[in-house]
Amino acid sequence: RPRSPETNMLDLGVWMALQSVVGKMHHRKRHHVDALACTVVQAWEALDEVKIGNVYNRWKLVLDLIIEDDGGNEMVESRR
Repeated sequence: RPRSPETNMLDLGVWMALQSVVGKMHHRKRHHVDALACTVVQAWEALDEVKIGNVYNRWKLVLDLIIEDDGGNEMVESRR
């Protein structure tokens, strides 16, 4: 099983989408930890399913690219 940030759906965008919603909902309560925890739960429940679907589609594309490259992680220098 691959274990890298490139194959982790959470790292590919779920956290970013959730952070955006939390930031908007929790704007004036930044110093209250309990309020932040409640806001995270509310944000997760309010998170648009389309965003999760977009992350999933991106994940499939990344996996295809990894397979196409035989699992390699070699950086190719750009030609100038």
